[in-house]
Amino acid sequence: MSMYQIISVKTPPVYAKDAPRRELTPPALSFAQQARLDNAAVRERDRTGGKFHSDPITTLARRLEWLEALPDGQFNRITGRACWIAAEAAADNRIDALERAGLLKRVAFKPIQWTKVKA
Repeated sequence: MSMYQIISVKTPPVYAKDAPRRELTPPALSFAQQARLDNAAVRERDRTGGKFHSDPITTLARRLEWLEALPDGQFNRITGRACWIAAEAAADNRIDALERAGLLKRVAFKPIQWTKVKA
């Protein structure tokens, strides 16, 4: 048996034109109706999410909660990271946000240390 005979024994490929036709079912909603529903859902999410994330009172309460978790006296980034259940970058960002808000004061530059600002 030669190689050409083996190749010719191969099963023929199945083409899409030979596949059975599937009936097209129209969508339950038109494109415009689905778009209206999607837009309404996004607007609602933005409205409720923005209400809590950009509210100054909520932001201040969150920052004070972070501040309460920090130790009294001087502390460095490693001690600050250990106070929260957050990733290292998130904890560093919290410390920086508290410093920018004026709730923490930098007391040493190498190694960087902070202390809470007495009100």
